[in-house]
Amino acid sequence: MNRLANYEYRPTAPAAFALICTALLSCLLGLVLSFALIPPTAWRQDMAIAITATDLVSNINARGLLVALSADDLLRETLPRLIGITLAALMSGIIAFRMRRRATPIVDRREHYDGLKLLKGVAAIASANEVLGREPKGSDRTIQWLPGVFIPRVMEVQNLLILGAIASGKTRIILYLLEEMIGRLLRNPSADYGLFVHDTTGEILDGFPMEDDQFAVINPDRPRTFAWAMGRDLRDDGDCESAAEQIIGQTSEAFWGKGAATLFAGCMIVCKAKRGDTWGLPQLYTACLREPAQMKTEFEQFYRPAAGLIEFDASGELSKTTVSLLLTFRGNVLRVLRPLARAWVNVPRERQFSFGEWVSGSNLNQPKVVIVQRSGRHPETSAAWIGMAVDFITAAVGDNRLSVSQTRIRNFVLDEAPALGRLRRWPDLLDVARNKGASTIAAIQDIAQFKRIYEDAAPSIFQRFRTKIVCAQTQGSETTELAEQMIGKRSILEADVTVTVERGPAGSTEQSAMTKRVREVPIVRTDYLSYQLGVAHRKVKALVVGLGDILEVEWPLRIWHPRRRS
Repeated sequence: MNRLANYEYRPTAPAAFALICTALLSCLLGLVLSFALIPPTAWRQDMAIAITATDLVSNINARGLLVALSADDLLRETLPRLIGITLAALMSGIIAFRMRRRATPIVDRREHYDGLKLLKGVAAIASANEVLGREPKGSDRTIQWLPGVFIPRVMEVQNLLILGAIASGKTRIILYLLEEMIGRLLRNPSADYGLFVHDTTGEILDGFPMEDDQFAVINPDRPRTFAWAMGRDLRDDGDCESAAEQIIGQTSEAFWGKGAATLFAGCMIVCKAKRGDTWGLPQLYTACLREPAQMKTEFEQFYRPAAGLIEFDASGELSKTTVSLLLTFRGNVLRVLRPLARAWVNVPRERQFSFGEWVSGSNLNQPKVVIVQRSGRHPETSAAWIGMAVDFITAAVGDNRLSVSQTRIRNFVLDEAPALGRLRRWPDLLDVARNKGASTIAAIQDIAQFKRIYEDAAPSIFQRFRTKIVCAQTQGSETTELAEQMIGKRSILEADVTVTVERGPAGSTEQSAMTKRVREVPIVRTDYLSYQLGVAHRKVKALVVGLGDILEVEWPLRIWHPRRRS
């Protein structure tokens, strides 16, 4: 749908200029090919004679064009060549006209009065560089969020949100950004950089442009991948309690969820007390299956808040409250833990990934890049353990023991972030991690999807993303809200013409008066978001919000060829 509003037009001058230049260039090349490199043949006295371009020009000057071409039966060879040159010039000119016209930005005739404007093409890139206060050149330690725009570190750590409907090009832009971050990491192998990637479909991992030993993959469904080293990360009771609150699903009565979280935290604390940092999901799963009497004994020794939740009556039987609590606990936890425990049993220590060591950079033998994959067979399990990991990472980044750094960079790339469910402490990661060098790039499909998950917290989470890339949207009330509130409005001057007709003895006269009034309009229309953005001609067109004016930018279409099997 390329229908323009009555106040919009697409200039034809650039396309006409391209037509003329291309046609002239085609004519020149055709003349050189047809009359210089492959000279025509004339017949004189029953002999074939090659007529060079110099001879032909001399004959034309001396005898005239028609006579020179008609002599020696030369017209029979030159006429098809001239027709071919003309047709080639015409076709190439038409193609150039169509290509240039399609690439020419649409112009808004309305007079701008106040507010942000929509900039396109070269003007958009120049505006972004002006806002960032730097020339369009970078260093080994900077990356491009937009082609031709290098983002300084101070802007990179203020987070980037990508919004777009299905097939709008979100993943193509993420692949472009990943190439930038991977390139920076490879250019600076000794720098304090780290990359965390959430892969929902497997496309990122299959084509990830690094050698297999340069990054870690955590996916319980995929053999020979890493496991999460929970024992090395959950070091104190607070870590265990926070992880338990993240994983426990709430039932209709909040008490049961809190109680189950307390029991789960107690099981982790018991594992920590008995095994130090060598425990993981398999050992935790076993601890959760112990008999209630044994669990109570261990809780009394290591975590008394959980011991009080397991009660026995005078006959030695579990109380009804305890039975209900244990049913909720095991129903919510064990069905999530079982696939992980089976997948990560007997994984050697060197194949266990510590997110705490990744954040601090203390383990030089551990990869700097980690990809966590969502399981198609067990999506709830994936959301649970990845949510626990993100919860712990947030705590590790916010820990006062992790020093403020101007050189550390930890990039989080969350493709289809809502697939992880509600990340309880994600707002904290977006809020407090900037001075520690943590930067988040997240992709979501629409605002409504995000609001369903985060409810009242959704608006504040949106505010934590300084820059937003808006890809193609589906029409609806959410798109209208996006256009009017997130992208915003501007003021224009609108002309009103008043015509007055006066009748008198000499007849009627007309007088017109023009006045201008200020009117507020959306910077972009909703149908613009739905039909003029997206993937086309091996480009991804989207809007950038947060770098001054609203920018229409095109990213190259990135498709990674598979390097490994899923």
